[in-house]
Amino acid sequence: MRLVRDGWRKLDSVTDEKYPEISIFEKSLFGGWVLRKLVHMKARAKPKKGRGFYWDQHELFNFESGVQISLPDWEWADSDRGSIVWASKGCLYRAVLMNDRELASPVLLHNFNSYTYEDVEAPY
Repeated sequence: MRLVRDGWRKLDSVTDEKYPEISIFEKSLFGGWVLRKLVHMKARAKPKKGRGFYWDQHELFNFESGVQISLPDWEWADSDRGSIVWASKGCLYRAVLMNDRELASPVLLHNFNSYTYEDVEAPY
């Protein structure tokens, strides 16, 4: 529901042996580009290190050129003011879609890898 509220369109749900349910969402961008999010839910297998039982995959697809870019390391992604922003390996990035075939070189917005968890009791 939150994805739909934020402009994502739910397309379909698929199943396979390892992942009982994968919901597919798309968000139209510009220049024929679409950002696709594959939401993996209720995985039976033990999760990969750094991932829970619920996780996302992303890909970019251009309907005009037929170009598809798989983005397996993207943990989160969305559009923002004419560009794409995403999180990967503890870092936040931004890039512009240059044309109907490629993504510009990513710009690192922030590296969160040095952050550590601190248990803080309420009230804050």
